[in-house]
Amino acid sequence: MSDQKQEIAELLKMQRENLGLSIDDIYEHTRINPEFIKVLEAGQFDLLPVAYARLFLKTYAQALNLNVRDILILFERSVALSRDRVIVQPPPERGINRSAIFISLLVFAVIVVGIIIFNSLEEAPLTAPLDTTTSPLTIPDSTETVIPPEQISISEKEMLPEMQDSAKSVQEMQLRDSTGSVMPSSLATRTSGDTDIVAETPTFQTAPAVLSTYNLPIPGGIAEGEMMTLSGVARETVHLSITADGRGVFAGVLPVGQQQRWLANDRFQVEIPRAGSTSLSLQNQPLEFSSPPDRGLRLTIFRTLIKVEELGDTPSVPQIGR
Repeated sequence: MSDQKQEIAELLKMQRENLGLSIDDIYEHTRINPEFIKVLEAGQFDLLPVAYARLFLKTYAQALNLNVRDILILFERSVALSRDRVIVQPPPERGINRSAIFISLLVFAVIVVGIIIFNSLEEAPLTAPLDTTTSPLTIPDSTETVIPPEQISISEKEMLPEMQDSAKSVQEMQLRDSTGSVMPSSLATRTSGDTDIVAETPTFQTAPAVLSTYNLPIPGGIAEGEMMTLSGVARETVHLSITADGRGVFAGVLPVGQQQRWLANDRFQVEIPRAGSTSLSLQNQPLEFSSPPDRGLRLTIFRTLIKVEELGDTPSVPQIGR
């Protein structure tokens, strides 16, 4: 492994561990396949096509708040160094192929004999009339030309569909980040029990009125450069709506007992129909609210404080599309 690859791999893994994030956390935030994240942290970039490796490195570095330009410069140097080390093997020296010489002489002899016979037939008189009838032309069955497959190793063939899926998910997430659009309903958020919960946008019949507003401090505080981590456990089956940095990350049903985690850089916004239906924690510190358990809440969680809005009416049950 080159020094550049080793430096990139150690930098990625060290920054992720310093932020207290797991590989699954990075997957939830970037949609990069966990297997490819392990490949990046091992510095085994040669297992991925250059275009995919460059895309995954850029996305991963952005998620870890690293200098993307420096990471890509190191990567390009490692790619150029790998190309310079390719050794072209000279073709092996071939000895005299006696079989080929014999076959060539035999073909030459057949041609000479054929010419002699053809000339003798032209000089001989015709003894029978020519048959002017022609037989139907027989078209031989065409055979398919087999095109040899691309020179791709078995492991790369197996990995190619997953790389394409990860790259597509990464590009969709980057597009949503740039446009501020809501996550499409076809994406699913993974739970701690490996149960897929479809993230869909519910439609409420009426918007509840805001009765009162108060602020809460952030328990324990959040260090500069540290990603915000919000987790929730449903005390009862509940409909939640959550955005991270203005991007929708969950909108749907959270079953009782299920736990979810979300990541953000600057802020979360959470809508809960009943304050007592869900237990929330920020940076692994539980959040306590002074609102009645049956009161609906809208929370805007910044890095320095939490804005709590008490809602007058519990929103009606949304129509979840499939």
